[in-house]
Amino acid sequence: MRSINRLSIIALCLLALYAWCGFATSITADGLSPAIDDPTGMAPGKWQPTGEGDVPYFLPYQQAWIDDDASTALIEKSRRIGITFAEAYRSVERRIQLGSDHYFASRDFESAKLFIEDCAKFARVFGVVAEDMGVQVIDEDKDIKAHVIRFASGAKIMGLTSSPDVFRGKGGDVTLDEFAFHKNQKLVLKAANASAKVWGHQVRIISTHNGEGALFNKLVQECKTDQRDWSLHTVTLQNAVAQGLYEVISGLSARTAEERNRIRNEPDMESRREFVDGIRKDCVDETEWTEEYCCIPNSDEGAYLNYDLIDRCVRLKASDLAQVVDDLPRGKDVALYGGYDVGRKRDRSILWVVMKVGNVYRTVMLLELHKTRYAVQERILRSVLARPEFKRLCIDETGIGNMLAETLHEAHPAKVEPVTFTPTWKTTAAPYFRRWFEDSLIEIPDDDELREDLHKTRKVTTAAGNVRLTASSDEAGHADRFWAGVLMCEAARNVGGFGMSTGEEAHNERGVEEPKHFADRVRQDIEREVSIEVDAATYRESGRQTIVDIAREYSRRGKVVLSQRVYAELVRLDLEHAEDDDA
Repeated sequence: MRSINRLSIIALCLLALYAWCGFATSITADGLSPAIDDPTGMAPGKWQPTGEGDVPYFLPYQQAWIDDDASTALIEKSRRIGITFAEAYRSVERRIQLGSDHYFASRDFESAKLFIEDCAKFARVFGVVAEDMGVQVIDEDKDIKAHVIRFASGAKIMGLTSSPDVFRGKGGDVTLDEFAFHKNQKLVLKAANASAKVWGHQVRIISTHNGEGALFNKLVQECKTDQRDWSLHTVTLQNAVAQGLYEVISGLSARTAEERNRIRNEPDMESRREFVDGIRKDCVDETEWTEEYCCIPNSDEGAYLNYDLIDRCVRLKASDLAQVVDDLPRGKDVALYGGYDVGRKRDRSILWVVMKVGNVYRTVMLLELHKTRYAVQERILRSVLARPEFKRLCIDETGIGNMLAETLHEAHPAKVEPVTFTPTWKTTAAPYFRRWFEDSLIEIPDDDELREDLHKTRKVTTAAGNVRLTASSDEAGHADRFWAGVLMCEAARNVGGFGMSTGEEAHNERGVEEPKHFADRVRQDIEREVSIEVDAATYRESGRQTIVDIAREYSRRGKVVLSQRVYAELVRLDLEHAEDDDA
């Protein structure tokens, strides 16, 4: 009975495998092509259909990717169209033919595991013995682990997370999956090339887009303009659907091979359109649709911090930063400020610490805590706050951060300010952080993940006309570094007193708003696209000249639209306060 159940499970696994997109041979009305059960263990090759009505297992774009034998092949693609699945078939086929190793590097360990599971399924289809070795340590010195399957020839397929170190001293084919989302893309690609190219192995780069400034997009554009002789594939969701993806998905519910073949051979154009339209409607916005499914990278347009602003402030190496609290700068003249964005399970907790050097704020620590218990987070922050050089910390007290912020504020009331992340606070505080980048007043490390996180935040206007800052959420977080930076900037700006709205030093003894405070508020109002509010006394004493100076400042910095908006507000205020004087 056990053996029958085992055979039934294997048969069900094979049927499930065949239901989804791809084998190079055919599915016949009578069942599986006999060649699949070939006991020799040799690669099946590309057979002709064995009966009327047969359909290929792989879709054309998948087969084109499998057949591509270029030294370096790159594909820009829509999400969820079965390219990685086809790559698993190709990996097994090459291990059988060549007996060499294959390193599949994805952005996270779970994706690598899923790839290895697909490879194991294809090994069974090929009829070869492939031992699932589970998680193996492939480099003890650097504690690098991989999901591994090994063939009788000794060839291995290793699924691991992306890091330049994983390829050092190793050789074989390399696949970089979802490459646009890898950390340290330049170093990873450099190490992959060294691992593969010298001995004639292949490099395969697979990804959806992740912004115009990502290295992946630069490589795509270089291929399109013949600056690189790599093989380039482009497959949008529309391309995939036109080549049969919808019918493959619909066929998952088919009960027989005949029904699957009928669905594949009789495409319904209206159903295809509805399928594509449904996915488009489910997208948060048009930007998600074009980037995730249409192979069009997001431009800098709409980005709150564009790549140019970010890149001009990259003046440090990641190795320059303190890795532990004891490594933070010391000395009586050292002033440190920090921002802490709180996360626990999905989002990261980020501590961003800067040191003031003249008029510039130099990043000295960017600490990421992922799935870290609150007790551990509190212990780390207490050790930071205990340092005499540390002057002030702004911490996110919204939601899950409330208890942590309250506890730390009670322990260090002079150093810790809890901040509630309201839409108004965000749109008020963020312009100061952006101004640091505009005026090159901040130094940040050369780090791909930081760069992309800073670039995630977008400025949008709601239907009601309100300005909001939003950011997409993915495996790398929810612009956590950006908001830690805003909090850090807030901490550094308001050393003398907590909060922008307390007004402790905002007015002089005559009740007139101080010029510096007023100037900061005017810039906020203009960049938030709201009217400048100013009382008559402040306007007469120093307000008007301050507004004129701000308009000239924007003009000098090439911000013509903002300059024009300031002057328009100035005309309105002149009329408004002239009426006040007449009254």
